[in-house]
Amino acid sequence: MLSAAMIVRLVFVCAWLILFNTGYAATESDSEIWLYYSQDEFQEKTYLTSMSLAINDDEMIFINIGHSESEFFGETISTNQVSLGLSSFRLMPFAVDGFYEYWGKQGELEIDTVGLGIMYYADDWSFGIPVEYQNIEFFSRESSRFQHRFTVKGYGLGLNFQLTGEHLSWSFSAMRYGYSEDLQKLSTSRALFLLGAKNLNHVTIINDWLVSSSLRYRWTDTSLSLLAVHSVSAIDQAESNNAAVNLSIDVTPDISLLAEIGRTFERFDLATDYASVGIGFRF
Repeated sequence: MLSAAMIVRLVFVCAWLILFNTGYAATESDSEIWLYYSQDEFQEKTYLTSMSLAINDDEMIFINIGHSESEFFGETISTNQVSLGLSSFRLMPFAVDGFYEYWGKQGELEIDTVGLGIMYYADDWSFGIPVEYQNIEFFSRESSRFQHRFTVKGYGLGLNFQLTGEHLSWSFSAMRYGYSEDLQKLSTSRALFLLGAKNLNHVTIINDWLVSSSLRYRWTDTSLSLLAVHSVSAIDQAESNNAAVNLSIDVTPDISLLAEIGRTFERFDLATDYASVGIGFRF
């Protein structure tokens, strides 16, 4: 099974790690808008716009809009991502986060996710426990007469941890997922016949495990980050890994630029290289 969708999904995860480590953390009081673009060696493109808007000193709204395009045996595969979140710091040192996310494409694969998290912030470290609920809708291949829809429920439980120093910081997050149905049935030839190769390609983003980590060193107006993401597919237990290096520069107090190069490793020692650029505005 090809995994273009997984590559795109890993780019989204790395984008979140980048933004989190370039001042995007919810504890910042400034509002920000980030524009992010990524392309790999097979011309797969990812666009992401992320906004953090300060409502007051205690709450922030997060809005993310993403789109990806890739080629699959001569066909263009596109997916969309929209998410809306709220972080509240009224109970500091505890913070509460909630979000809704849509990911996929109508008629192929659609995932609706609702998440809730509780974070504890100390002077130089933080710890959190996120939970997620997913509604996953699979669609059979299109035909002239009808198209079937299959629904699966997903549940996720994880942890987040971060150490923060004057110049050096490290973050780690892990999510474990479970599902109402045995998704390994989708790795069979019968599933390929029912869903079609194009629709089945999307399901590689459904994970049993998703683990990510970043290490950042920051100077006065420049930061260098090492990023890593590891995932295990819920469909066939295939592992994917992503490693990247990111450089961020504060051009002015209100504008930042970032650049990243990375590589995604998949089964059979397959590797895909990609590059990303971004610009952020604070106001």
